[in-house]
Amino acid sequence: MTTRPAALFAPLHKALVQRPRTARLAPVLASLGSPAQTLLDVGAGDGALGLAVAQRLSARAAGVDVKVQPGAALEVTPFDGETLPFPDATFDVVLLSDVLHHARSAERLLEEALRVCRRAVVLKDHFQLGVGARWLLTLMDLAGNRPYGIDVLGRYLTPREWLELFARTGARVRELVWPLDVHAAPLRAVLRSEVQFAARLERERGPA
Repeated sequence: MTTRPAALFAPLHKALVQRPRTARLAPVLASLGSPAQTLLDVGAGDGALGLAVAQRLSARAAGVDVKVQPGAALEVTPFDGETLPFPDATFDVVLLSDVLHHARSAERLLEEALRVCRRAVVLKDHFQLGVGARWLLTLMDLAGNRPYGIDVLGRYLTPREWLELFARTGARVRELVWPLDVHAAPLRAVLRSEVQFAARLERERGPA
């Protein structure tokens, strides 16, 4: 009987990277999402981050994902990666953590997140700051996602491209956390904090 390398790597990655990452991100994302009584974690994965954020908010949490992981910490509903299966304004807060750069259409998915939220979308993602950052982000994504069978598309946006995306979808940046410390030393020396950010987005209000 042979053991696949991914099966050996996944528990190590979870212990050394994912759990410390969740511990660092949860308070930041909860602060950006407060106040909230309900939360939807889009691209929930194992549900650990969404649950940690929801617990800090004292909120009820649910998740959606293209690939539902067995034993997830949240109740996760499968979806097609574009259309969220909920009516308008179902959740106070929608969480998009390292999801949009995996989406077939980041614009479509962000529009959907804005549609189903009542208060805000809490976004955590990356800035592509030069060619070197693109290669770094791709390597980070491959290490963190390939063992779980998640496709890495490498669709990272520059700060200007993020602003253009927000303008097209009617999102307003209410609060920004940047640079964002996601990893502890010594990983932080390589996986640079300045390519990481988190933001609270709200729908632009039309003229009264």
